[in-house]
Amino acid sequence: MSKKIDITNSINTIDDAGLNTALEVRTTLDVLKDNAYGTVITETDLTVNTITAKNSINTSLKYTVNVLKQGRIVTIKGIVRNTSASIVGSGSNDYFFEIVGSEYLPEITSENSIFITYQGTHVRFDDATRTKLYCSSLGANQSRSFNLFYYTLD
Repeated sequence: MSKKIDITNSINTIDDAGLNTALEVRTTLDVLKDNAYGTVITETDLTVNTITAKNSINTSLKYTVNVLKQGRIVTIKGIVRNTSASIVGSGSNDYFFEIVGSEYLPEITSENSIFITYQGTHVRFDDATRTKLYCSSLGANQSRSFNLFYYTLD
């Protein structure tokens, strides 16, 4: 996935005064195409990831997510699981994962969004950095499916 600067740089490689080769034009169009039609990336708490990082403090919180970035919009669809014997959701260490991939960082200036899961429980990003995903309340040994989107910094 390309950042805005990558697209700008690709466009700027096309020579204004000269004859441009088909390869130069195709390369620039490929960058634009890849930005518009992103690749779905699957990440879990069990894999080494580039977009998300698992909660290393509360290891009973599990997740599997599909992440898609198109332009500045990121869509995350997945499931979160609480494998502990306690209800989670109110503590500062009750987050399921953190967004760590620089191209996927949420826009900090936007309002803190709340996203409804399929079963009615709210999932949201934390108030401070807007990078940690919390579930408002998840019972012992329960899971929730969710679908959310947000705007990135770039």
